[in-house]
Order: sequence, then C-alpha cells, then structure tokens
Amino acid sequence: MYRYDASERPPAAILTVQVTNPVSGRKVLLVGKLDTGAGISVLPQATVKGLGLISKSDV
Repeated sequence: MYRYDASERPPAAILTVQVTNPVSGRKVLLVGKLDTGAGISVLPQATVKGLGLISKSDV
C-alpha cells in the first residue's frame, strides 16, 4: 500500500526512491510523487548536480 501526502489536493501517493549515479556509485534517497499517468520522471536539479549526473538537456 502507498503512503499519501495529504498536503496535496487531491492527496498524492508518495514513495521513497533511491537515485544512484551508475559511474560513481553516489546515491541519495528522495520522497517522490507516484503519478501513473506521467509521461516522464524528473529529478530536482540540486539532486542531479549533487550526484554528478548529466541532465538530458545537456546531452
């Protein structure tokens, strides 16, 4: 069963996700919204920079 963030309207399903840089092995845990209708997944820019990832817009 998913947890829900009641501060969202309507309440949103949330889950903890681990994001890992496959080269360095650095990782971070984040709480994210589960949106089954989303066409893409996004990360906060601070997470991308902190893990040393390359943004798709920079590729």
